[in-house]
Amino acid sequence: MDSGNHCLRFIVRISGQTSRLQGMCGISGFQNGLDARFHNPYTVILDTMEENQLLLLDNENACLRSMNRINLRVSTLKIFDPSDKEYSNMIQLTADLYVAHEDAIIEYTYST
Repeated sequence: MDSGNHCLRFIVRISGQTSRLQGMCGISGFQNGLDARFHNPYTVILDTMEENQLLLLDNENACLRSMNRINLRVSTLKIFDPSDKEYSNMIQLTADLYVAHEDAIIEYTYST
């Protein structure tokens, strides 16, 4: 995550080289699809239910989003309270996803 530049980058740890993976680096926004836009993306994890999917918190857009690792298509899974943008981290246990908020833990359940 390159939060300040509103994009996701691919990093080669050995060489330190980076390249843009998704989002328009330097331009914030909200858009799904192959030309996604983010506003301060914060955390990314591998989805344990869908191995070809990453889950990410788009903090300033107050939402949970997914990105397909094969075609890089971005989708929005859940929009949280847009007036409250303090979503800091997440963990996935079995199927359920737990999002840490400044004042609470929010549960996202795949089945519902």
